[in-house]
Amino acid sequence: MRAQTLDTPSSRPGFDAAGAAAALLALALPVSIAATNIALGLLTAAALLSRPDPSRLKRPAFYALLAYVAAAALSAAACPAPAESLRAVLKDAHKLWALGLFLLAVRPSRRVALSLGAGFAFVAGVGVWQKVAGGLPRAHAFVHPVTFGEIMAFAVLGALCFAGREDGRRRGAALALAALCACALALSGTRAAAVGVAAGLLAAGLLDRRLWRWLVLFAAAGAGAFLLRRHGSVPLLESRGALWDVAWRMFKDHPWLGAGPGRYRALFPQYHTGVLEGEFDWGSAHDLYLHQAAERGGLGLAALAAFLGALLGGAWRRARRAPNAWTLWAFSAVAAFLVMNLTEVALQVEQAAALFLFIWTLGNV
Repeated sequence: MRAQTLDTPSSRPGFDAAGAAAALLALALPVSIAATNIALGLLTAAALLSRPDPSRLKRPAFYALLAYVAAAALSAAACPAPAESLRAVLKDAHKLWALGLFLLAVRPSRRVALSLGAGFAFVAGVGVWQKVAGGLPRAHAFVHPVTFGEIMAFAVLGALCFAGREDGRRRGAALALAALCACALALSGTRAAAVGVAAGLLAAGLLDRRLWRWLVLFAAAGAGAFLLRRHGSVPLLESRGALWDVAWRMFKDHPWLGAGPGRYRALFPQYHTGVLEGEFDWGSAHDLYLHQAAERGGLGLAALAAFLGALLGGAWRRARRAPNAWTLWAFSAVAAFLVMNLTEVALQVEQAAALFLFIWTLGNV
């Protein structure tokens, strides 16, 4: 990448504690949620010591996420099991903390880019080894295979965005990282993430048409993911259709505030009898939008739409005004995230959500 796309000069000389903590967080985010939370704690301490400017929080996305958390809390308080649902709302508070912290303390830099690249390369290598040498059914590194596939999707998009802004060895390194992560994505068998890569490339290609040529790489990863999962015990549409039907009927029974955050699993047996893919109950509708409609009702769904819309609108405006590797990656990541959540609930997986918000922040500060 060219220096102007990666490096943000610091006005203060000496050791930059927040910058070092942000780089450590970038390294931890692809690896595990435990490592991520430790790094978040360190970044919080560094941010407090640096006395950040609170005006940095004045972003539509932050206010929309605050409203989203408030709507979740209202839904939890009104449901028959408020204690159970309020525990689920704490995960939303975690996202609010993470996004606020990122806006206050994180800035794009070469150090952050290298740390992200190192983290992505490490877990991708572990995943490929698990499948090729270890004989596991799906590559997953240290997380669930679906979460791993989503992480690899973000990595592929980032590597390709940076490859288009780089020359020589750096461009070669970015392309190598993209190929490695695309291979890991295929071996994870995560089809929604592979489709998300395509959506991200198509979206970012509206601002930089060079990104469209990499759709061939996505096609290879997508074909690999499809072939790896083609022998499922229940046809995809049949199993997903049953989960979506439960969510829809649950929403119709609780249209305003929903059944309560985190209550899909508890109520699932009331809406579906028998075994589905070997399970009697399911904790996810495998569609974020239907899932949150069921658990949080129309109010929660509106809050979700406002939050995702604020992320998309902010990333689009920034990428149009200053199209560089960071802004294109942020915009492509939002497009990919919206598509991934059509068959998964990535927003409710803390590691995937934190990584996504980190990438978005790097392109929007």
